[in-house]
Formats: sequence, C-alpha cells, structure tokens
Amino acid sequence: MRGEVKRGADGPRDLLPAEIVPLRHPFALRGWRIRAVSIAPPRIAALIALRTAEAIDPLELAAALTEAPAEILAALRWPDVEAILERGLPLLPPDLRALLLAPAPDATFSSARIDAEAAADVGNLLPDDAEVDPADFLTRG
Repeated sequence: MRGEVKRGADGPRDLLPAEIVPLRHPFALRGWRIRAVSIAPPRIAALIALRTAEAIDPLELAAALTEAPAEILAALRWPDVEAILERGLPLLPPDLRALLLAPAPDATFSSARIDAEAAADVGNLLPDDAEVDPADFLTRG
C-alpha cells in the first residue's frame, strides 16, 4: 500500500521517498561520508514535542525533519542546518509554520557586554602552555 509505514530495526521506516537536501559542507563520520540528508514531514510525536517546547531549537527542528542521529546533526555546519530548515518549513503544519515565522519579541542586549564575555571565554579555551598543531584540524578525504 502506498504510504505504508514498515517497522525497521530502529523503528518505523517510510516507504515513500523523502526529499534529499545536499550538504554544502559534507563531512566524514565513523568511516561514512555524509553528503546529504533526507527530510520528511515530522512524525506526530515530534510535532507534539515541538508544540509543547518553551523554545524551539534549530537542531530539535532539524531532528524532527530528518530523524538523523544526534551525532550527525551535531556535526552539521550552520548553512546546512539553515538549508534543512528552509526546505523543511513547507513540510510543517500551518500552525507550527506560523509560530516559527512570527516576529521575535524585541530583545534588548548589550553587544559590548557580549563581546567582553566572549573575549574572556577565548582566554579559557587553551592552557597557556598549549601548542596547537594545524594538522590536528585537517582531515584526509
């Protein structure tokens, strides 16, 4: 039957093809090359969780749209998360779309205070005697 859901090893598995979102910043994880993610309308349990959340985190929304493991979602770069959210927005129910697209309440903050806090945090990232090898940040693909 078209649209039937079969239960896979890790839970339900859709039989209809999902929409594929290619990644602008593909990556390797545990020997797998992650070049794209598939998105589909969120399952009802995910929609309930999103609707009852105090605030909707972009990764929570991406998780609901992709059902990708947390490890993959955490490795995504922001432009790819943004692409997932943009392509996934039409897959959400109208009430949730309206909630996400509503203007944020005016927030006041001191950018000088935030900059000062960020500068203080940068000093805590590495011990004073730490040596940074650029090769630690390079990967072979």
